[in-house]
Amino acid sequence: MTYGVGDPCLDQNMRYHCPIFGIFNFNKPRQKPFKRHVWYYDRGDYNQLRLLAAATDWDLLSDEDVNVHAKNITDKILEISKKCVPNKIVTIKPNEPPWMDGNIKRQIRKRKRAYKKAKRTNRQHHWDRFRQIRNETITLIRKTQKESTNKLAEKLKSENRSSKGWWNCLKKIISPPRKSSIPPLQDGDFIFTDNVDKANFLNNFFQQQTVVDDLNLEPDVLPVPVCTLSNVNILPDEVHDILMSLPLGKAVGPDEVNNRILCELASELALPLCNLFNHSLRISEVPTKLTSVLSSNLAILP
Repeated sequence: MTYGVGDPCLDQNMRYHCPIFGIFNFNKPRQKPFKRHVWYYDRGDYNQLRLLAAATDWDLLSDEDVNVHAKNITDKILEISKKCVPNKIVTIKPNEPPWMDGNIKRQIRKRKRAYKKAKRTNRQHHWDRFRQIRNETITLIRKTQKESTNKLAEKLKSENRSSKGWWNCLKKIISPPRKSSIPPLQDGDFIFTDNVDKANFLNNFFQQQTVVDDLNLEPDVLPVPVCTLSNVNILPDEVHDILMSLPLGKAVGPDEVNNRILCELASELALPLCNLFNHSLRISEVPTKLTSVLSSNLAILP
């Protein structure tokens, strides 16, 4: 855009092509730190855990209310697990780099204290001390970054690592990809550039793929069932086999019980969980506390 001579857009006396600029004052939202319960399952004493589970009277935890029944069992499992598996509450800071550890944090705090002291006193030996700590901090950060990269590189060289684990390690080394977006979509003479229009176009397209022309079709005649299923009864041996086959390394569900604990206590929990599942089936009510566990177990029952 062109303005006349002496236009005061940028506070200049002579300007033939004055740009127009604006200043946006806003704060970028930052992810807040949060608490997380961390378990160290590799260091658990599972022999002691099985002894505690075997000494528990699980019948006392049953209740007519299936939600109370499930909560009692879940709370008991977590109670004895905390005694045998090391665990603690940690503060997760999403904005921190993965190589940031306690030593670097202490060194950074030490550098800040030295800087404040040197700025307050303005003495030469205090400034020298600050520069020394600053250089030590920079050296420590660079060393830790290099060690972290080398560890990831060694993990990538491992022949025993799964494809999923390999890609997880690689993503930590390479720079994160740029945010991608769907390019403009064309339907005949129409071109969709707005995100909402593109989403509606894709939704309508995939919706049309599921439309079946059944106006002139007759429904198939289903055969008369030979027998009917009047009752479902789960056996403890079935529950035991399912607990032993649970995949490890998965995140916990709403019940906060890890599959590693369920697998280690398969023999001790087979009967209590069997009673809970059968109770749930009898009253036709799924306990909200164990929805994920119950659904996964019932889904693979023979």
